[in-house]
Amino acid sequence: MKSRIFFLLLVIGVAISFWPGAGKKWVEVNVNEGQSTREIAAALKDTGLIHSSVPLRLWIRLRRAGSRLQIGRYRSRRAARLIGSWTI
Repeated sequence: MKSRIFFLLLVIGVAISFWPGAGKKWVEVNVNEGQSTREIAAALKDTGLIHSSVPLRLWIRLRRAGSRLQIGRYRSRRAARLIGSWTI
């Protein structure tokens, strides 16, 4: 159980690594039962934690990790974007 939670947090951490700058705002992502990898990646993109869902989905597929994702509510920080790559 702990390894699955660690793995999902690792996936979110990798997703966040695609985001430049330090985070200031908290965002929540809910992973619900029956949600596909595509839907989870889209939720991360919609909240601004990642720029594109494609690299995350590819990484999950290559690692065959889709079945190890855990349902739950996850909270993380993200940077507030002003223009282009400027962050506050």
